[in-house]
Amino acid sequence: MVIRLFWLIILSIAFLFQTANAAFDKGGVTGDGARPLGMGGAFASIADSSDAIYYNPAGLVQVLRPEVSGMGAVLLNGKEDLFDLAYVQPFGDQMAWALSTQQLLFSDGTENDRIYIGSFAAPLAIDKSISFGLNAKLYGVDSPTQPGFQASGFGLDMGFLYHLPIYDPRYGKEINIGLCAQDLDTAIRWQAGNSDPVALAVKGGLSYEFTDDLVTAWEFETINDPNVGQHTLLHAGIEGWFFSDQLGLRTGYSDFMTLPGQFTAGISYRSRTWGIDYAYIGHAQYLGSSHRISASWRFGDSFLGKVKSFIPEGVTSYVDG
Repeated sequence: MVIRLFWLIILSIAFLFQTANAAFDKGGVTGDGARPLGMGGAFASIADSSDAIYYNPAGLVQVLRPEVSGMGAVLLNGKEDLFDLAYVQPFGDQMAWALSTQQLLFSDGTENDRIYIGSFAAPLAIDKSISFGLNAKLYGVDSPTQPGFQASGFGLDMGFLYHLPIYDPRYGKEINIGLCAQDLDTAIRWQAGNSDPVALAVKGGLSYEFTDDLVTAWEFETINDPNVGQHTLLHAGIEGWFFSDQLGLRTGYSDFMTLPGQFTAGISYRSRTWGIDYAYIGHAQYLGSSHRISASWRFGDSFLGKVKSFIPEGVTSYVDG
């Protein structure tokens, strides 16, 4: 029943997608979170950190402690600077809310693109095998050199995440299915009175957890941009953790809207409370390669009580009788 409902949701969002257009860039060299980008952007079915805001907000229910994270990047041979900052707060029975921002600044001072996001996520089943997430987004465009160059808009993202345990450990631990629709019927309105639609992106994929420390993911993302047409992009990646889960290594592959697909790579270090991630993304020579550095800090407990994990705790098994 749950799987049938899940695929019904997929078909419904795919139908909505047929009317989508575009404006804020998608499918290009921008992107958030060094860890997801090191896996080629295949993160909608993993989404177990604050980066879930940008890939699938339903995954925020997996963040069990308050988390602050941020990322910085210099793009296109120094022509653009990209930053993001996020705060996630779990509460109650594994629900979560989050506040975040993305800032894309053009080094020539002609334009600044800003997004402010409020997120909410909650489990939809008693066993927490399926969860739902929602982003409410405020868009803003301004220019330090052109006073009349201003625009604003409002957008919504919707995501679902489904966990399917594998009961025979010989064949792995878990299969996860993720679905996210970004910018449902969204447009930005310019100060002059005209408006531009923001492209709706629909992404869906699955990840296969071999063990707690090894996962691989595949994802397809469909974007319909009136400037460059409709494209379906492939994202794929694999990630492993070593030395008591302190060192993470990953690699992946990502398609782009107007550029050849490229391989990606990344490395992480994390302790119980903080972590740092690095990602490398190759591009055509004239664009320059992309480098991402992210940092995160987790602290304390949920302010409405300790949040429970998806993993059962305090369970005793008896084999006799």
